[in-house]
Amino acid sequence: MEVVLNTILESLRDRHTDIRWAGAKGIGRILSRLPKHLASDVLCNIIKFNFNLRSGNAAWHGGCLAVAELARRGFLPLERLPDIVKILLIALVFEEPQGHHALGASVRDAACYICWSLARTFRPVDLEKYIEQIATSLVCVALFDREVNVRRAASAAFQEIVGRQGTFPNGIEILTKIDYFAVGQRCRTYLEISCQIARYSMYTQGIIEHLISFKIIHWDEEIRLLSAEALHRLCASDPSFVCAQVLKKLMPLISSESLIMRQGGVVALASTLSGLKRCGTLLDEELYENVTQIPSMVYPLCKKRTHSLGSKLMRRAMNVFIKSLSSVIPKGLIKTEDWLSCLELNFCDENEDIRKGACEAGKSFFKLYIDSSGAEFLMLRIRQVYLPQIIAAKVESDREGIAALLGVIPSEVLLLSTLSDSFAAEIIRTLTFTISGSSALDATWAYGRRSCVEAITRDIGRVLREEAMRALAIILPLAQSYSKIVDRISEAVCKIIQQSIEKIDATRECAALVMKRILQSGLKGIQEEEILRKIYLINGSNMDWRSPSCFKRLALLLKSSYYRYFALSGFIISAGGVTESTMRGASDALLSVISDIRGSRQELEIFLQCFTSILINNAGLLRVTQPLLRTLEQILSAQLLQCFEADPDSSPSLRKIVDRVAIVVRNLRSRYPIMRRNAAEQLYECLVSECDSSNEAERNKRVELLNLLSETKWNITGNEQYFVKISHSVAEIRMSSIDVTEILRASAEVKLKRPRIDISNLSTATTTPEDILAALERDESQAVVVDEATVKRIVMQLEKRCLKNREMRIKYGDEPAKFMESEIELNEAIQEMHALATQPDLYELLVDHGATTTLLQLLAHENSDVVGAVINLLQELTDVDTLNEGEDGAAKLIDVLVADQLIETLVQQSIERLDETIKDEADAIHNALSVVENVLDFRPSFSDICVEQGLFAWLLRRATQRGALDANKMFASELLSLLLQSTELARKRLTEKVDGFDLLLRALATYKRHDPGSADEREHMENLFNAVCAALMYAPNRQKFLDGEGLQLMNLMLRERKQSRESALKVLDYATNGVEGKSNCAKFIDILGELLFSGLRTIFPLFMRTPSKQKRKDSTPDEHEEHVCSVLSSLLRSCGEEGRSRIFSKFSEHEYEKVDQRVDRFDARQANLTQNNKLSDDEIEQLYLDKLDAGLYTLQRIILILADICSSAMLGCRNRAVKLFQMRTGNGKLSKHLVPVLEEYEINLGAEADEERRRTRQLIARVNGIDKN
Repeated sequence: MEVVLNTILESLRDRHTDIRWAGAKGIGRILSRLPKHLASDVLCNIIKFNFNLRSGNAAWHGGCLAVAELARRGFLPLERLPDIVKILLIALVFEEPQGHHALGASVRDAACYICWSLARTFRPVDLEKYIEQIATSLVCVALFDREVNVRRAASAAFQEIVGRQGTFPNGIEILTKIDYFAVGQRCRTYLEISCQIARYSMYTQGIIEHLISFKIIHWDEEIRLLSAEALHRLCASDPSFVCAQVLKKLMPLISSESLIMRQGGVVALASTLSGLKRCGTLLDEELYENVTQIPSMVYPLCKKRTHSLGSKLMRRAMNVFIKSLSSVIPKGLIKTEDWLSCLELNFCDENEDIRKGACEAGKSFFKLYIDSSGAEFLMLRIRQVYLPQIIAAKVESDREGIAALLGVIPSEVLLLSTLSDSFAAEIIRTLTFTISGSSALDATWAYGRRSCVEAITRDIGRVLREEAMRALAIILPLAQSYSKIVDRISEAVCKIIQQSIEKIDATRECAALVMKRILQSGLKGIQEEEILRKIYLINGSNMDWRSPSCFKRLALLLKSSYYRYFALSGFIISAGGVTESTMRGASDALLSVISDIRGSRQELEIFLQCFTSILINNAGLLRVTQPLLRTLEQILSAQLLQCFEADPDSSPSLRKIVDRVAIVVRNLRSRYPIMRRNAAEQLYECLVSECDSSNEAERNKRVELLNLLSETKWNITGNEQYFVKISHSVAEIRMSSIDVTEILRASAEVKLKRPRIDISNLSTATTTPEDILAALERDESQAVVVDEATVKRIVMQLEKRCLKNREMRIKYGDEPAKFMESEIELNEAIQEMHALATQPDLYELLVDHGATTTLLQLLAHENSDVVGAVINLLQELTDVDTLNEGEDGAAKLIDVLVADQLIETLVQQSIERLDETIKDEADAIHNALSVVENVLDFRPSFSDICVEQGLFAWLLRRATQRGALDANKMFASELLSLLLQSTELARKRLTEKVDGFDLLLRALATYKRHDPGSADEREHMENLFNAVCAALMYAPNRQKFLDGEGLQLMNLMLRERKQSRESALKVLDYATNGVEGKSNCAKFIDILGELLFSGLRTIFPLFMRTPSKQKRKDSTPDEHEEHVCSVLSSLLRSCGEEGRSRIFSKFSEHEYEKVDQRVDRFDARQANLTQNNKLSDDEIEQLYLDKLDAGLYTLQRIILILADICSSAMLGCRNRAVKLFQMRTGNGKLSKHLVPVLEEYEINLGAEADEERRRTRQLIARVNGIDKN
């Protein structure tokens, strides 16, 4: 007994929660059978070793569970109650620091369990002197604990004591405020419910003291800030007590070495002083003088360690400090310069939350400058520091913060007049310039931060423009009284309207909301205000400005003469962008407006004039010109300029657009490589689209010019005269035939005349699906012709740009700005290769020209965006549907890719290198797995290569990785299951270097007591189960499964009746089946001991009741019966005599109901086989296979079980079976029913199944012997 007790007491300190819980239960059971003095000794041991200073979280948790169990069972001595209450009060606030967090939630939860148990065990008189302490502590835990489950546990314990003891002061009233649901929201408990409970005098000081002693210095910053705000509101409950606590506990925290305690002290002090001021309580001036020194003390830490945790903590603290105390401390005591320095530091912080906090603090602080001298000082600082900084700062966050700062400047300062203009006009002019983003610094940032992928996820200056617009929404209504500002206001409104139409969803939403605020503010002098109100106000609150559908509403601005230029500028950026949804929404809205005026030459000319102005004004700005040309192509493709088709020169604006585009030819001699290359590519594409001439001389010149354009290296630098000669050569070749300008004009006319099928006019009521498909096939507006020449050009272009990028990276390794352009070009080349994904018949050419080698090399590129683009291309090239269209070319492509180590390259250079926390890189990994899946679908024989080249090991790690389920994790589990089922090499490698079975079982253990949360997670779980089943087909893995306690886990899943139950049954079938399953059967019967009976109690209910299809959607009733019968048959075959006798005894229970059930199932299976037996007798092998499909395998398992029971079990089982067969068939001879199936089974056993064959023959002999006797 001593050894057992020692083991259980040690388990109370185990690191596993379930072991500690089991130990506490065991202590309760054992002490119930021990004498009182021995029980007291055990309790002393628990108190001594679980609740000392060196005990950690696990020991305290186990001790609390044990004490709660003893109290619940009534074995807690009354004389030990003082010690228990002392421990209880400590446990309710227990925390064990662990770096940047702390353990202890389980201890506090167990402490609430002790309170709950005490209420059930002791009389009210026994607990009377501890009631106040316990009540206050439970209320504080229910209000302020970080974890919701602990708050609810404290609420439940409070309710139990109120209900059973009735001794808590104001118990009923408080209980209604801190019930189970009320304490679910942390902010509400801190800021609302705590103030309600503090009205009861017994709890007031306890709540305040708890916040100051424990929560102000809590490790979680959110808790500290909430506690400070709660103190601010609680000051009204007991101001005198709060004043005492400020001097006693809060002031010392300001100088603490712990940054967490220092931050908590600063925010609590500021909030408390603000709360006391609101209550009318003033403190000594000396205290205020000491407090006002805090920003001076903190500023050096904030400034010198800008990226440290301490700096971030103190910056947030300063925001709260300045916001709270700017209106509390007398202005004469405040050192405004020091406070302003801290505030300016926070305004320019890289963290957006800190900048927002600084804005809130600035609203209060800048009110100190509303007098004349302060306003002059602030105006001077804004003009000399802030305005230049918002334009010329070298850090983007500095500009964003200053823009936000300008939005909180008091109106008294904004409306100051200067000699030339009002001060507000200067700010408006600066903010408007900021929104346009046209400074040289903006261009430098954009170039340096540009991604090599066209789909840029974050636009440079987006946050800056949003902050500037929010500031204007505040400043414009204040400044409208000055007549000189009217023009500035109109300009600002135009810029905001343009931003409300541009491509970035967040910016578009911000601009629309700013316009709504401006219109609601009553700002006067807005041009065409009625149309703006119709767009932004009428039903605008229901508009999702992030959705592409908003462009239809914004298209009304294109009909406004005043705002047309700015609206069209925004539409061009959006319609010519690369984001599919935004581009489509803006393009449809723009083309719809143009379509409405297509019949009016006058209105079209006005539109084209505006379009031309945008083109001329933004010449050289790549951000505008590229989308503009894309938008122009959409307009021409839609045939919306037909009224100018007969005479294009009749439109001056159209002629200017064509002339501007024709300037590209002169760029062949430009000193900038990118301009030369773009000009050459555009001219090349124009010549290629030209119709073939009947004149052979002209055709030869055209071919010569195409070769010259494609072979010239337009990107080389340092030889400008060379390109002058080349441009002259181009002019000489074309001089005698056709002018280049005419080519471009002809190209534009070709685009104008290109037919386009308008399927939107097709009615679904009168049109068949075949008509719609035919219309789509005739629609060649977006068709891309790909031939051998195109393939060669695209591949050569990719190789050249890849080589160039590699050279630039080697040459300028430390200067990304210099090689970024080459990566953009490389990405463009990769995107152009997507055209080949629809032409599998050209894959052979793709391989012959060496494209596969280049693509595999790019998988190791340093830029993850390039890697993602290549993987996306490979995913499209290897799409199964595409591969099946051209099998010869597809086979060559797949074979060459795999032979060149595609799988190994994907794993080592791409998948393992990419960061899945970044969405684009996670998508790239998903596409890489899709490539592997496509390869395996087309060539299943490549499964071994996937195992050998490292993919299998990665899939195993990723599929069993802890954490939330995502698309890649589920895909990994699917491929892992596929490989294990496809190749024996994967089953061997599963346990070679790492214990793969242990990883799989740990991943499955999650579903032991919890169902999957979604259909995807359910599929993931099934993939893991299938992987385990496939692995068990390799005999040596059975032992690994046994050593990893897989049997125990499957048995627990069967008992829990969760969704994993049927899959666990399937795994158990695989583990026990065949000769290789003997060790698992022996373990199940002989070694598990007591678990054996629970195992049989788990299996036999499944054996008796097959679930219906409605109840079990994860497997069919036939599959369920097959697995159960197979497991029982395996146990009977592989177990020793003791185990078999235990199984036989189960069949004798309850008047042989299990025998009855098996005979019934035998009849049903026989009938089913008879119905499905439709083949001729001479097709023996096919007949046997069909019978197996119809349920013969399950019938064989049933017959094996019945034969073994009737020949070896108790006589009653045999007699019962004979009687049932006699009643159902009129023939009670067992040999007639069982032997034919057994003989068929024995004949079809494989040559390696000698042992099973001998066993079957023995069963046949025994059954025949029964009938003879």
